[in-house]
Amino acid sequence: TSTGENVIDYTLGAYFQFVDQQTIFATDYNFMGPPPLFPDFPPVARARGNQNTFQEGDTQAVFGQVTWHALPKWDFTAGFRFTHEGKEASQQQFPSALFGDGPAIPPPPFGPAAVTHDVSGERTENQFTPNGTIQWRPNEDAMLYMNVAKGFKGGGFDHQLNAPQDVAERDFQFEDETVVAYELGGKFEFPEQGVRMGVTLFRSEFDDLQVSSLITTAFTSIFRVGNAASATSQGIEVDATWRPLEDLTINAAAAYLDAEFDEYTNAPCYGMQTMAQGCIDGNQDLSGGVLQFSPELSWSLDANYLWQLTNDLNLTLFGRVYYTDDYLMSLDTDPNNVQDAYTKIDATLSLGSNNGGWRISLIGRNLTDEKTANYATSVQGGQAHQYFSEPPRSLALQARIGF
Repeated sequence: TSTGENVIDYTLGAYFQFVDQQTIFATDYNFMGPPPLFPDFPPVARARGNQNTFQEGDTQAVFGQVTWHALPKWDFTAGFRFTHEGKEASQQQFPSALFGDGPAIPPPPFGPAAVTHDVSGERTENQFTPNGTIQWRPNEDAMLYMNVAKGFKGGGFDHQLNAPQDVAERDFQFEDETVVAYELGGKFEFPEQGVRMGVTLFRSEFDDLQVSSLITTAFTSIFRVGNAASATSQGIEVDATWRPLEDLTINAAAAYLDAEFDEYTNAPCYGMQTMAQGCIDGNQDLSGGVLQFSPELSWSLDANYLWQLTNDLNLTLFGRVYYTDDYLMSLDTDPNNVQDAYTKIDATLSLGSNNGGWRISLIGRNLTDEKTANYATSVQGGQAHQYFSEPPRSLALQARIGF
């Protein structure tokens, strides 16, 4: 890397990585029948479904960036990265005895534990990802910029694949994902008012977007990794910091997001979805649909006030309010898996020394005790739903000592 003090500055580098991994998934099925369930099973049908995957991979990359300080107010930056990735993997799925690795006793006549496959594959990828940035500083208190960059995420192998031989041979691999990202923004300072702010317009165009979808049946639910044809994520972000007083700092941030699939015609159906609801032969068309975990509007507001009690002691009060619009929690757009919009409040009261030697804090999170989830799935073929809840109201007492 150069010193950063030249008319032309540069960075050059190389990256190497080797990965050798084994992944084991084992699901135990202890079906008792009849009665009351699974009358087609023998009186006792106990089995484990096993998926063992071995994978090796290596990555080599070279990268560089050059910045030309063309004029006192203008900078031009161009960069690149060339990446080579090689991967190979093999996977076996087979049933065994419950809680063991011996033969299933007795072999169940149907169900995921009876599905077997033995597949392998290898893939090689070479990607050139350039980027470019223009910066303009019209004065000491403003900077405008424009950035265009290409990125990629390598393809791979589905370590949780649960399928018979013919399906496994087709779905074991998933393709690499590429994106072209655009940003246009600025950063501004207003020293007399004690304000700093930033504004960013962004747009990301994805091809072969990698997605993880939950495949659910009456017996099991398992994630499957695949590719959606294309998607676009775009919006605007605004943030600001204001210091109306020397000891008071206020921060605010807001984002508007529009994220949807441009084309995704073979998306999985959700549990118990009917043909009238768009499920045809196990697939639905989500083209134009919203991406999961993509709230349209979100914002936060926080404030921090510092009281100097004595020359050696201070008291700090921090509070935050944040809001998130409703969003989907599952790729398949199951209407039961939507998190409603919510607002949460956090606060912290701290007493400590001015030199940072010690501090005692009373910390409150989600003080209004909002009930929210960060993921949801369908189980039992859509007959039930499972939610991963976030922490309820919580209080903590924290003590820190520096030495």
